[in-house]
Amino acid sequence: MTDDQALDRLAAADPVDENALPAPGDAGPARVLSAIVASTPTTKPAPRLLLGLRPLTAVASLVVVAAALALASPPGQGAVRSLVDEIRSVFAGEGAVVRDDGPVQPLRADGIITSAVADGRGGWFVAGGFTRINGERRAHLAHLLADGSIDPDWTPSLAGRAPAHYTWARLALADGRLYVAGTFEMVNGERRGQVVALDAATGAIAPEWRGLVDAVDALTTVAVSSGRLWVGLGGGALVAGEPVRCLVVLDGQTGVPEAAIRPALEPSGDLPCVQAIVANAGRVYVAGHFPAVDGTQRPGIAALDSESGRLLAAFDPPALACDGCFGPPGATALALSGGRLYVGGFFTGAGGEARSSLLALDPATGSLQPFAAEISRENGSIATVLNLAAAGDRLYVGGDFGSVDGQARNGFAVLGPSGELQQGWQPESTTDYVLALATARRVVLAAGAGGRR
Repeated sequence: MTDDQALDRLAAADPVDENALPAPGDAGPARVLSAIVASTPTTKPAPRLLLGLRPLTAVASLVVVAAALALASPPGQGAVRSLVDEIRSVFAGEGAVVRDDGPVQPLRADGIITSAVADGRGGWFVAGGFTRINGERRAHLAHLLADGSIDPDWTPSLAGRAPAHYTWARLALADGRLYVAGTFEMVNGERRGQVVALDAATGAIAPEWRGLVDAVDALTTVAVSSGRLWVGLGGGALVAGEPVRCLVVLDGQTGVPEAAIRPALEPSGDLPCVQAIVANAGRVYVAGHFPAVDGTQRPGIAALDSESGRLLAAFDPPALACDGCFGPPGATALALSGGRLYVGGFFTGAGGEARSSLLALDPATGSLQPFAAEISRENGSIATVLNLAAAGDRLYVGGDFGSVDGQARNGFAVLGPSGELQQGWQPESTTDYVLALATARRVVLAAGAGGRR
């Protein structure tokens, strides 16, 4: 039974009285709920901060608690239907292509949209835990054309042992290649590891690609610099049979690891080691949860030399703080623009100054720069910035938040050079949080999880 079939059975079972429930042998609610719980990956519970890293890892707890409440509720109160709606909202994906005068094209999927990249021709490549997007069947990858339709001729597929909602990927595009890194095991029916290069025009696997990455933990982000692919790791991986932690650098043509570039990052317990990478002018900036690089303390933000992978010590950013948080502060998103390195994440301050989950640094020294934007959630808890994209004088912000500077923004906002909120740019959607951002001139695709807050 598929997830959708299980949910349909649950919805149909919404009882007026106890006798309306199917018999246990006929896949009644308890059995269907048990199947859903059993299919949930047995990863450690993650705070909301980590939704950008491992979408849906907290669903097991949600379903177990909701199931107990639903099945214990008096009949006729819609308990099972409420549970179905809640589960569907967690698994759904939603987004929009947006410009300054409003939405251009809605985007809807049956799984979370985890990554997007502009194709250079007005369209977009997207990836996520979906098998349908805008009504078309696609196995976790799709090409959105400039008019908003799904490219009928671009049909590469990802597959894994996990249920479909847990098979997802991150994307990067360079030199006619779409790089895909994620939780899959098969690409176009072939085993090529968890990182693969596709021909961006056809979706075929690059013929010389070796596919040597076997992830132990989640692959969190990918970026291209000078013909090399930098892959962020939640923890560790086997690359060509050798253990690697936090970060791996591959030849962009073959996927063979660059033996001379071995960044020495130290993971911080069970927290994801590297969650964001951005490269420019011989430097590669990384962000995540790591206390040190090359034996030198760094607060989860560091600059590396792109040729050697060694720490650039002159870049020394301030420590992040998170007053009243349920967990440690962390950086989850990076963007470079206008002589600034923007850092988003889960924090309330840096270097003794108040900052609400978003700050700007000098890209050479790491010193804190003036930049003010009050990002918050509607219930007063700490917001999380999960993705950033910069274009010209604008910074696009995606994450788990409900307002910016006191104005409603549902997980997506556009800021000016000093952090001022840009009016418009607010798609009408029920997006829960935005994981994927990609810009093309003054148009941006913002997508993630859809549902109800």
